[in-house]
Amino acid sequence: MSFPEYKNFDKCAADIIKEDFDMHYSVKVKSTLPNDIGLTSTTDCCCGKTEFPTKLNFKWNGPKGFAIDKFEVAGCDKLTLETSLSGIAPGLQLKFKGANTTSAAVTAIYKHKFATLVNEIDVMGSHNLKTSIVGGSHGVQVGAAANVSLAGKAQVDDYSAAIGYTPNCGKFFVGLKANNKLADLNAAIKYQMKPNLALAALVDYTPSNGNNNFNVGMDYQICENATMKLKVNNKAVINASVKKQFPNKCTVVGAAGIDVKNINAYTLGVTATLG
Repeated sequence: MSFPEYKNFDKCAADIIKEDFDMHYSVKVKSTLPNDIGLTSTTDCCCGKTEFPTKLNFKWNGPKGFAIDKFEVAGCDKLTLETSLSGIAPGLQLKFKGANTTSAAVTAIYKHKFATLVNEIDVMGSHNLKTSIVGGSHGVQVGAAANVSLAGKAQVDDYSAAIGYTPNCGKFFVGLKANNKLADLNAAIKYQMKPNLALAALVDYTPSNGNNNFNVGMDYQICENATMKLKVNNKAVINASVKKQFPNKCTVVGAAGIDVKNINAYTLGVTATLG
């Protein structure tokens, strides 16, 4: 049994609620070049924006486990580089992520059949260490994470814990996280009702002040090449999206959102991906 990274502990439920609801207009063009090089350009089509309208994303799978996972240019002063190195030892992967000259981090990910361990250290600026582990058995997953400040006297700035359960059938997932030094609770549920229909819910609750938020959503596969998603939250905001795959590797996602308390405050978005 393989275990996810701690940050992806409840990803199966979160993706239904968060993915394919982009409220903007954009076009992505993906190209595959010789020598296993990938190039993606993303153009924001919204009028009146003063930011750099097009992002260029470069990928390359190099020799001996080395890869450039992302080299993104989003403007003259917006550069992002992500690299990875695998094959150093069984189950071990090293990653580097840097942005301009303001941030840089090195991450070590170790995956074993009993657990997944992640350590990320900021090598520029704050010199913080983020460490996490996820393990378990018989469908039960448990995890913990901590942020440790290494500047001066080492101290734990934040910590969290999580527990989840998935039965052998794989149709159901329920998870609970305690974040912000265990002060905030986040619950996630996913239920695969039918092969083409999945339901999900995310609930956030802070016991100290009683604040709570929730999202309920569904993912319905209309046919082989089309998917519809719908979600609603406790603030009476409804979002819907339809994803359609066309021939020649063309995908279009249309999304809409409306506030039931103010029907004039609606939002729309369309994302087209070629390649």
